[in-house]
Amino acid sequence: MTKSLLISIIKNKNFFLPFLFILIFFTIVILTTPIKQTFEYNPDEGINLIKTSLFQNGFSLYKEIWNDQPPLFTLILSFWLKMFGQSVYSARILILIFSSILLWALYQIIRIRQGHLCAFIALIFLISSRDYILLSTSIMIGIPALCLALLSILFVVSYAKDQSNYLIILSGAFMGLSLQTKFFTAFLIPIILLEIIQNSQLYLKKKKYISSIGLWLISFSLVYLFITLIFFRLDPQLFIKNLFQPHFLKSAFAEFRYSFLSTLILLFKDSEIVIFALTSTFLIKKQKKRQLLFPLLWLASACIILFNHRPVWKHHYLLISIPLCWLAAEGLNKIIILTKINKKKFLKMKVLDKLNYLLHLLIVIVLIVLVVINLSAKYRTLHENLAQKISSGEEEVIRMILKHKNSTRWMFTDRPIFAFSTNILVPPELAVFSSKRRITKNLTPDYLISVLNKYKPEQIVLGRFQNYHPNLLSYIKKYYIEVHDFEIRKPLIISEYILWRPKRIWFGKYMLKYKTPFIEQESYPSPIKKIKILLRKDIAKLIN
Repeated sequence: MTKSLLISIIKNKNFFLPFLFILIFFTIVILTTPIKQTFEYNPDEGINLIKTSLFQNGFSLYKEIWNDQPPLFTLILSFWLKMFGQSVYSARILILIFSSILLWALYQIIRIRQGHLCAFIALIFLISSRDYILLSTSIMIGIPALCLALLSILFVVSYAKDQSNYLIILSGAFMGLSLQTKFFTAFLIPIILLEIIQNSQLYLKKKKYISSIGLWLISFSLVYLFITLIFFRLDPQLFIKNLFQPHFLKSAFAEFRYSFLSTLILLFKDSEIVIFALTSTFLIKKQKKRQLLFPLLWLASACIILFNHRPVWKHHYLLISIPLCWLAAEGLNKIIILTKINKKKFLKMKVLDKLNYLLHLLIVIVLIVLVVINLSAKYRTLHENLAQKISSGEEEVIRMILKHKNSTRWMFTDRPIFAFSTNILVPPELAVFSSKRRITKNLTPDYLISVLNKYKPEQIVLGRFQNYHPNLLSYIKKYYIEVHDFEIRKPLIISEYILWRPKRIWFGKYMLKYKTPFIEQESYPSPIKKIKILLRKDIAKLIN
């Protein structure tokens, strides 16, 4: 029975081909990237890990652990780490699994719509797109949220042919799970509902879409509200305070201007994909291809959102890169079809038709050359980004922290990855020690001092931010003694950050001024990072 089932799966190319390709991708990433040796790819990794550690130690999300993101990822990561070990490597494997499922879902969606070749091209484009592999190995919530959203879309696309109610229920449920992971997939909801309407009209020729939409919305609402009730009970104020207020303080992000330019620079890194996507968009207009309306609406909506979003981080680019690669795959697929011709047919063609064919062939050759050039540049950048192994300075910081671990219950730190790596807790109120909280004035000096008074952490490790308020520094100086000051040098990766300085750009009659978009108080992206370790004076006296 098992053998016959395995044979049937292998023979089913709709399942086996994408599974084999994604298994190869998963294996190559595991074997060729230093995800086990790298200490920290992004500050969000430490934040997500320490939230999970506190949650596992019995602290409740939102009531005790300050958190501005939905709870599902913390819940999944907590279960995963209990099963497979409390390590950074284990958590990164989880994200890589989410990424693999995302690729599989995207393949199946495009296969149903446009065939195997187009689906395969889309996956190649997405894997080679800016920062995809880096984000696939970073403990961040963007990939898991989009993975669940793509599963939701897959069930809707499958429902178009099958018309089984369980598919529409699953689609709504997975979108509810996606929004409980990260709220930035919410803009896909109206596009999915429009897809349900179009599918019902196309395949059934009747108004079944009303019941289908109702079923989808009920499934989505039940899943979303169920998880919300578990963590927030009947406290809407707690829900609004944690999940909405921190994200809608636009005035705090006034210095992050010109998101339009930031997004265009992100797109420039994938110029060859953009060109193929534009070709596909032209084909939609010319041939009225209904199956490409979904990625086109997704791309347009994501661009509008990012052009008005402050600030634009690199993980936001996934909202654009996925539909962009979908459209680009169709564009390249169409070009390949147009250039397929045998010698006899070519000789029988008229002169103008021959010239038209040769022009198409020239475009293909130019685009292939562009792809090769761009891929080599991307590979160099990716290699630099991934090869951030733990430095000798960071290893020394870990040793110094562990030296006093027996006398330490709490640690105050702006780099929580150090706390997770040494299995020390941070005050739950400071689990999320992020740029956003500093910009929105959520981490005021008085608030930080009150937390220090409450928990009296035995160790302080500062290494991410600079220029702390004098009141906080004087408090620290009063109760703590500096036991070490490390200088960690790392190579500056220009491609990771847009190092704009105040300048002027002339566009015809219009003059545009732009300012530095990153936070001046943060030590990123400086190649030199100073990490200070401070010990509470009474503990230092006991040790001495």
